[in-house]
Amino acid sequence: MKQTLSEAQKEDVLEHLAALQNANRFEENSRKYKILEYLVKAELEGNGDRLKAYAIGVDVLNRGSSFDPSTDSIVRVEIARLRTALELHYLSNPSKIRFEIPKGMTQPLDPGRLDVESVPVSFL
Repeated sequence: MKQTLSEAQKEDVLEHLAALQNANRFEENSRKYKILEYLVKAELEGNGDRLKAYAIGVDVLNRGSSFDPSTDSIVRVEIARLRTALELHYLSNPSKIRFEIPKGMTQPLDPGRLDVESVPVSFL
């Protein structure tokens, strides 16, 4: 069963997302932040389970409609960079809200790991 966040918790998540935009690991490459923002907002809108590499490539990375994620690795590469940036950020900046992207996945917010009380956000 998928857990949902209250409006106040969603605001906390969005505030944390905005704070990450000013973090050194994200301002050096805006692609990472744009992907993270896209993933978080899609999940908060209830569309996280519909996210695919194609949508990220076209909507976020400005690839054309002919984009083929099976032959163009840009989404996998950028997700890997984002994953690393998040891991490094949280090593030196602990937070009650934490965005994570396990390897091999792009769907945000694993409902099985979502703890509504502390509002950690996991990305799959």
